[in-house]
Amino acid sequence: TAFASNQSVKLNDSNVSQSEANDTAIYYINKFSSSILPKWSNAKVNVPVIYYSVDRTRVAYEFTVLNSDNKDIGFIIISALKKWMPVLEWGSGKAPSSYIQYINEIAINEGYISPEDVLDKETEILYWGALTYSIQIGKIMEKNGIAYHLPTGSIVQVPVEQPELKMDNNQVRSAWASLSKETEEESSRDAITDSIGGVPAFFQSSAAHASCDEGGDEATEYPDCVGDPDDYWDNWDGCAPISGAMVLGYWDWMGYPDLSGADETLIDHCHFQMGTDDEGGTSVDLIDNGIEAVSQIYGYNFNSDIVEDNLWSCIVNEVSASRPFVLAVIDHPTYGDHGVCGWGYFEDEFILSIGVHDTWDTSDHWIQYLNWSDAYVARVIPGA
Repeated sequence: TAFASNQSVKLNDSNVSQSEANDTAIYYINKFSSSILPKWSNAKVNVPVIYYSVDRTRVAYEFTVLNSDNKDIGFIIISALKKWMPVLEWGSGKAPSSYIQYINEIAINEGYISPEDVLDKETEILYWGALTYSIQIGKIMEKNGIAYHLPTGSIVQVPVEQPELKMDNNQVRSAWASLSKETEEESSRDAITDSIGGVPAFFQSSAAHASCDEGGDEATEYPDCVGDPDDYWDNWDGCAPISGAMVLGYWDWMGYPDLSGADETLIDHCHFQMGTDDEGGTSVDLIDNGIEAVSQIYGYNFNSDIVEDNLWSCIVNEVSASRPFVLAVIDHPTYGDHGVCGWGYFEDEFILSIGVHDTWDTSDHWIQYLNWSDAYVARVIPGA
């Protein structure tokens, strides 16, 4: 059974060859190994997994990073389009494609395919900006314009058109031009990197299928559901509450000991105080209010606000001040919105990237600045 779309892939629109992408991946692996990922020293990559736009244009290559013993030590996503920056995302955790088998099992359980069906070798992962990886399994999903999100297992609406990302065209051209030079030259600008130590990495393994506080007939109301008791909402607490809880959990050992460091306790408080819905969705303009309200539950008066403009300066300032933040990435109004906890940045002549905990695992994840349709930062400043 073919799970991928029958639409023909528009290879003529993909202007970065697999060979060029491979060389680009190795270039950036070497760059990052000397600054933020020392375990990547002398690493190599395997054959890439291809990412596609919603009209099946090839848009990116996902490489698993391997050490000398051929063990997975991370992943890197390289653009297949020269209208995007060369490197889009990277990290020390699992590659998004590693969750495909897990999603296959979900699709069988939910009736989108039968147990006899098998995944195509060329399964198409759809991508339209930072942290958006989804897969259509079976003809029903394709007909209805829906897909499973990797790695959470949530069912999401696929946009009709590929969203436009906010990357700067001049910066993009310069970045690709620097890679196309026949001889390597020293960068005119040294890399600058900074990070905040001790930021916890809270996560839930799945948005729709995690074994955690389950809603249902025996679920308890807030605040009795805080912590171990079953929540009255669905399994997924929501990315914004989890990210907000990471920020507050950091301050627990930074002079605010009354804040509980227990992840489920803080997450449940954030879910309710942010007005998060039963499916885990949160309005951006409620994130800061929710964080302030949770701090008050513990006897503190934290200040939080939403920043919309000059985000890079904001991110650098917050990291330099050792204040983790919530980054809300907006990639499409019907899907793609995701909240993460920001704790670092990397900057050189052509790269601006943000270090985040993505709420899906405990690894470090880096995303290219402006690899989104829109974004907001919720700053959090501790109070008395």
